[in-house]
Amino acid sequence: MLGYDFFQEFFDSSPILDNRYKIVQTIGEGRYAKVKLAINIENKKKYAIKIMREDQINTVNKLESFVNEVQILSSIRHENIVQIEHANLMGEYKKPDGRVKKVVYYAMKYAEYGELFSILSISDNFNE
Repeated sequence: MLGYDFFQEFFDSSPILDNRYKIVQTIGEGRYAKVKLAINIENKKKYAIKIMREDQINTVNKLESFVNEVQILSSIRHENIVQIEHANLMGEYKKPDGRVKKVVYYAMKYAEYGELFSILSISDNFNE
C-alpha cells in the first residue's frame, strides 16, 4: 500500500496550474490541445483541464476557435454534458523546476467513465 510520504512527494513534484490545480497526468491529446487530469488543491476534486498547445496560442483563428468552444460549452445546460468550471486565457503553468509559462485553458469536472463515444463502442445495448 502506498503511504502518505509517496503521495506528498508526488504532489510536491507535480506541476501547478494557477495555484489552483495539481496536474496528475495527460489523459488525452489532440491537434490543438492536451487534456490533463488534475486535482483542485482546495476541494480535492478531480478535473479535466484542456490546455491549448503553445504553438496554437499565437494563431488568431485557433485561439478564437478555443474561445468560441468555451462560450458554447459554458452556455449549454444538460445533465449529461459536463460543465466548464473555470477558464483562463492567461493561466500560469508552474513546472516542478520553478519555470512558469503562460497557458490558455479551461477546466471541467472529470468524467470518471470516460467519453461517451468510448462507452458506446464497448456497449452492446444503450437505452435512450
